Amino acid sequence: MAKELGLHLEITTLVVPGVNNDAEQLRSIASRIVQELSADIPWHVNAYYPAYEFNAPPTPAATLARAQQIGREAGLDFVYLGNVEDTGSNTYCPSCNTLLVERAGLALLRSRLLQSGACPKCAKVVPGIAWDWASKLRGHST
Repeated sequence: MAKELGLHLEITTLVVPGVNNDAEQLRSIASRIVQELSADIPWHVNAYYPAYEFNAPPTPAATLARAQQIGREAGLDFVYLGNVEDTGSNTYCPSCNTLLVERAGLALLRSRLLQSGACPKCAKVVPGIAWDWASKLRGHST
């Protein structure tokens, strides 16, 4: 419904060991996003950490890396890792793989997007996920 209304949409999956970390489950989620929404909907695969009254083990970084690969293989253009220290939160051009938006955790470090929201190397316009960041970081662009 959000997509039909033209609203910005991102999907987050908390990957919990023993609950939803199976490759087939992750493949099913990623495929459904591509088939029912769009390949350019960002998918965040986030690590779980033990919490009150639920103490599955923390999600290994390798499991998130596998989920990211599964998402890309399913055709998703933007798959991000969350709740981990990693470069999995950067945005790359889905056409030429140029680093477009560089992040450290939740901090936005640099945007290479053109003012139009396009990749400076191949001119592919990146959906609204990075436009706000690009305009805020314009003074920090390279």
